[in-house]
Amino acid sequence: MNSKNLFTANAIICLIFAIPLLFTANSFLSQYMIATDSLGTVGSAISKAYGGMILGLGVALWMGRHAVKHSLVRKILLWFILIGNLCSVYAYLPAALSGSVNKLIYSTLAITCVLAIWAALLLFRKAEK
Repeated sequence: MNSKNLFTANAIICLIFAIPLLFTANSFLSQYMIATDSLGTVGSAISKAYGGMILGLGVALWMGRHAVKHSLVRKILLWFILIGNLCSVYAYLPAALSGSVNKLIYSTLAITCVLAIWAALLLFRKAEK
């Protein structure tokens, strides 16, 4: 469990979600919607913008995967992963619990929680002697 593996895994996950969000937001997000939902023009635009943002994050994480253990770059990327994933849990959890999205959200929620915990463990573990 090291930051290189976390950055690599997170970069791959970002790319898996970013590319469909950026280019085919409506069809990609329809997997999460219940039968009566629609994305609409605003939702589609915001989803595509979010896809672009996580594509940039994926590239940054891929490029930062070789960051030195006690470097500022590594610490910044770990904080970004932790805060970003905690905010995602905050956004996903109410939708999952209310039933306003289908059950696929639980796998996304699980991945998000694992990445947040992994980043927290790397950030807050005691320095090795």
